[in-house]
Amino acid sequence: MRPTPSRRITATGALIAVTALLAVGVQAGSAAAAPDSAPAAPVAGKADPGALPKALSPAQCRR
Repeated sequence: MRPTPSRRITATGALIAVTALLAVGVQAGSAAAAPDSAPAAPVAGKADPGALPKALSPAQCRR
């Protein structure tokens, strides 16, 4: 028995849909991965961009 054109179209559409879902799943899986190591400690003398502002006295602010 030969497959009819409508069955062929349905099978092709299902194959494309499964391929698209697998491609999205592979990309999302690697994006959710944890980093391999902890971030490096800040180097002395360099500003930490996430640090809170330092409390200064009025005399220190005028420098």
